[in-house]
Amino acid sequence: EPEPSANDTVSQVAALLAAIHSLPAQHHRMSLGERITRYEKQRALRGQTNSALDHCRQPIRALLKTIEQRQTTPVLCHNDLLRANRIVHRGSLWAIDWEYCAMGDPLYDLAVVIEGDSLTRQDANLLVKHYLGRQPDQGEREILLHYGYLYRYLEILWYVAQPEPLMGAHLLREKTAALLEELPRG
Repeated sequence: EPEPSANDTVSQVAALLAAIHSLPAQHHRMSLGERITRYEKQRALRGQTNSALDHCRQPIRALLKTIEQRQTTPVLCHNDLLRANRIVHRGSLWAIDWEYCAMGDPLYDLAVVIEGDSLTRQDANLLVKHYLGRQPDQGEREILLHYGYLYRYLEILWYVAQPEPLMGAHLLREKTAALLEELPRG
């Protein structure tokens, strides 16, 4: 049973991610491109339109291309370690809901927590510093930012792809407009 009043700390989350990333490998590898394509197809089949989301597609594809060229050793990732998927029990932090677990880039797992939990810049920096055991270099910061954009796009697509609306149209428009404004162009 989770402890109802217990909250995790950034350092606990970093340690949990490190522990997950050290688990034995499995055969399944996550492809962000395939997940994005699947949700885009579901959206198209439902005849859903959203011009801001359509305008995100090209910059997202460019980011995916950059990410796919990245040389990294894949590790076991949770890929959905949001606050709702972490519980504290007897003083220890545990990950639940392993539905999206697959081999991948550990920096994507960090970006999911940063974006999914809407961490402040300070907490995001602390999470990465605790995880790496040092300050991230410029390349790592850039990759985290790119993964953050990809996660946010996937999150929006996931909500749009659901048979029943899970997010109000106004909030969905706000999230999409914010992403479109922040995405790099060119």
